[in-house]
Amino acid sequence: MALMTSKRVTHQWKNFEVFLSFRGEDTRLGFTGYLYQTLDRNGIKTFIDDKLRRGENISEEFLKIIENSMISIVVFSENYAFSTWCLDELVKIIECKKNDKMEVRPVFYNVNPSDVRNQKGKFGEALAKHEEKFKDNKKIQSCPESHFIQDIVKEVSNARFNCSPLFVARYPVGINDRVKAMLLDIELNDIHMVGIYGPSGIGKSTITKAIFNRIYDRFEGCSYLENVSEKSMTNDGIIKLQESLLLEILGDRNLKVDNKYRGINVIKKRLCCKRILLVIDDVNNLEQIENLLGEFDWLAYGSKIIITTRDKQLLSSFGKGHSTHKVQELNNEEALKLFSMYAFHRNEPMLGYCELADQFICYGEESPKKPKKRSRIWCYEDALSVLTEDEGSDEIQGIMLRSPEPIKKQFKVGFSKMKNLRLLIVCNVHICGDLEYLPNTLRLLDWSEYPSSSLPSTFCPQKIVALQMPQSNIRLDRLLKSLQSQTLKYMDFRSCEYITKLPDLSMSTPNLKELALSDCNNLVEVHQSVGRLNKLVVWDLKGCSELQLLPDCLMMKSLEYFNVLYCSKLKKFPNIHPEMKSLKYLEIGETSISVLPPSFGNLTRLKTILFGSYDHLLHLPISIYELQHLSDLGLYGTVIFPKEFRYIFPSLIKLTLSFFEIRSEVDFILTSCCTRTLKYLYIYNSNVVTLPERIIDFTSLHTLHIEGCELLQNIPSLPQSIKKVHASNCLSLDSQSSSELSNQFGEILGHPPQTESYSTFGGFKKTCKHIFQEYAFENVKFKKEDLNSDEDECNGLWFSSSDFSIHVTEFHKRETKYLNSDLEDTRCGYEIVAPGNMIPVLFEHRSGGSISFWIGSEFHTLALCFAFDLPRGNNYSYICDVHISINGFKRELKAQLFEEMNIGHLWFYYIPQSSLQQLFIDLNLDSWNFVKVLCRISCWTSGSTKLPPIIRRCGVRQICGCRSEDSIIGVKPANHPLDSIFSDEDELDMGMSLADHPSGKQ
Repeated sequence: MALMTSKRVTHQWKNFEVFLSFRGEDTRLGFTGYLYQTLDRNGIKTFIDDKLRRGENISEEFLKIIENSMISIVVFSENYAFSTWCLDELVKIIECKKNDKMEVRPVFYNVNPSDVRNQKGKFGEALAKHEEKFKDNKKIQSCPESHFIQDIVKEVSNARFNCSPLFVARYPVGINDRVKAMLLDIELNDIHMVGIYGPSGIGKSTITKAIFNRIYDRFEGCSYLENVSEKSMTNDGIIKLQESLLLEILGDRNLKVDNKYRGINVIKKRLCCKRILLVIDDVNNLEQIENLLGEFDWLAYGSKIIITTRDKQLLSSFGKGHSTHKVQELNNEEALKLFSMYAFHRNEPMLGYCELADQFICYGEESPKKPKKRSRIWCYEDALSVLTEDEGSDEIQGIMLRSPEPIKKQFKVGFSKMKNLRLLIVCNVHICGDLEYLPNTLRLLDWSEYPSSSLPSTFCPQKIVALQMPQSNIRLDRLLKSLQSQTLKYMDFRSCEYITKLPDLSMSTPNLKELALSDCNNLVEVHQSVGRLNKLVVWDLKGCSELQLLPDCLMMKSLEYFNVLYCSKLKKFPNIHPEMKSLKYLEIGETSISVLPPSFGNLTRLKTILFGSYDHLLHLPISIYELQHLSDLGLYGTVIFPKEFRYIFPSLIKLTLSFFEIRSEVDFILTSCCTRTLKYLYIYNSNVVTLPERIIDFTSLHTLHIEGCELLQNIPSLPQSIKKVHASNCLSLDSQSSSELSNQFGEILGHPPQTESYSTFGGFKKTCKHIFQEYAFENVKFKKEDLNSDEDECNGLWFSSSDFSIHVTEFHKRETKYLNSDLEDTRCGYEIVAPGNMIPVLFEHRSGGSISFWIGSEFHTLALCFAFDLPRGNNYSYICDVHISINGFKRELKAQLFEEMNIGHLWFYYIPQSSLQQLFIDLNLDSWNFVKVLCRISCWTSGSTKLPPIIRRCGVRQICGCRSEDSIIGVKPANHPLDSIFSDEDELDMGMSLADHPSGKQ
């Protein structure tokens, strides 16, 4: 059966999904701006021209951007047709549409569609002027008035977005290499059919989805039909497949098929002129393909058909124009990585699992056959079949039954035929009733939400290494009666509500290394013997809210991590044996413990401690000062230190104080317990009026974060090492402290601190021309009508607190890549958040969240400042995105999360020269370069109001190594070649004259 060719349709890669054509003065700051934000926020790659152009001719580069866009959205507004540039865009858009390279969607903004269609009103007036001006220009004449608008107005209503990427796999290990080999055939220009074959579970569908995602946007329509063999078992199933194919490519939900034979002809008739991508997944006979494609002789040139099957012979039915690929199984390294990702959520096995994992992979080296013949079963469908249809065998060494969604299944026989099963992972599958049998050969049992209170009575594993059963109905007393194991090293029973007592483990699991019991809300008591488990390294009891009794003494030589955070009923902390030297991490916050034992000082290797409670005083023993290796100290509520002697923690790097009520304790800790090693200081919601003057001696201090300290009035001089200061929601912070902070920021900017003879704000000289501006700004009150002003163009979308938390999670994921090992932002050289709403006069500034300026031929450090205004009496959380563009090349500078803010504040942000160079590494600067900085609030939440936070003003200063008066931001020189693409508005935005620039002074 040979493939026939039809008309050729050219194709090229598309760099943008959407191109926006609009008249800037009509809609840039309104409709089109918000449209772009929404498209961008939803992951749709959209081109918007941020330049305010003046001039007649559109560049070739700009025309290529239009060509390389999938869809054009044309926003017809009142003055659209008065712009020659807009008409140039429109002609190119129509040309691309006629050549079948683009789809067009018209939007009529404050204009009548009939005026556009018939060129009446201002449209007719504007086009008449253009025709008079360009009488000999074929551009206007080639698009007569009855055609060049009609082609847009009558555009098809369904866009190409019916095709969207598919979810490939949770852990797509080894996919890219296999996809690359197959793409060589698929990327040929002719009609081509690709057959992908291999046994069940080897990854055919996964690879096909990855291929689909790589190429789907090159076609006029695409469809992915899965489980075709199963769905083709009935006529109704075949008809649904045909309708799905038509719907995904044409987007017409009203198109219905009466029977499968008519459906074949409808598909041929409606799709014969479209270059399509079609994936037919999991077929086992030729008829299933013919039900969708008929005789294959109608496909448009460039169309691609991808078929997956277990039967290689099926693919030999096709004549020329097809190729076949056998899916190669994972090699040992890939298999180990994939196994580790599923079993341990990391690229390699956990400590102690390496041998087991290697053995499991080795047993799976043979090519997959029928499920019961294979040693390992990872495919969910195959594992489900084995366990529910009694298809097990002694050859099976490992099974992973992980459902994408929670389901309930009844196991008929269980595991009785799998005598050699070594690994079992079950997740999102709930069985009914008790399990009758588990093989004693198991090494790893990982079963979340296990339904029974105990394991089968016959289960006596001799080589079990890990028992992971979180959120289960298990009862430890019953489990450990039958479980006696010298090999068991890892037990995870998190959130098991039926565990009330941790029994004696010394005989049943003497070599245990990790014990996770967090959030076992009914656990009350721990057996005394547990305190003598010498092999235990990690012990997690966090969130066991009913826990009351721990062992009297801890003598655990190997213990490194111990957590009883939120064990609110725990009143006594155990004594510490002198040999317990390994503990490094301890959390005992939010308990009822009021006194720590004198033996606490035996924990001499402790590096991290969090203790204290909001409801209880905690008195520390004098031995606390024996902890000479302590580097991270977190104190919650009020903790009382002994004061008989002057002691310090010589290794302390991070100190966190939260909800401290006793002011003298804060002073004592900062003056007597800290040294110059301190690098990070965090103070939250505490009774603090000022910080001690001695803070200037902390010569390693990098970050000072003070939040919600409403009585704080003063921040003294900080050491030169400081890089980041956050003082948010500190309502009483006085202007002198703001001046001190700004002074230090000014020194970093190369601006010397001002003397008292100057009228200053924030340490910067105040000139006469700014006095009125600042006075006026100080008296601005928040009014509802301000929401509609130009300053408000930077407002984002409101979300409920739960929905906003999703954005916060995504924010942290994105920002992680910019953090170093100390969790410091590598992009930022200096940062301040402080109360206030005025931009210091050191900065060139303007209203709103954007500012434009010119720079010379070299990158220099940039200092930015943004002023935020919040309606009073409300708490706000919001995410800001800061972008910078140079000569139209846009980059993201930084995203910033502000949480629970309740007063207006300033945000200073300093970008080192090196960061800018790296950001624009592919850009060669001209002698003069146009720069625009834009800060937008992308999303926000507030529980008590829908009035948004406002970016009132923004400021910028360029910092170079020259004299401070030479480091100001300048305007371009006269007669600059970029005059033709930037309007006068850009110069007015800067609020400067040419005389202000160094070149103008010369």
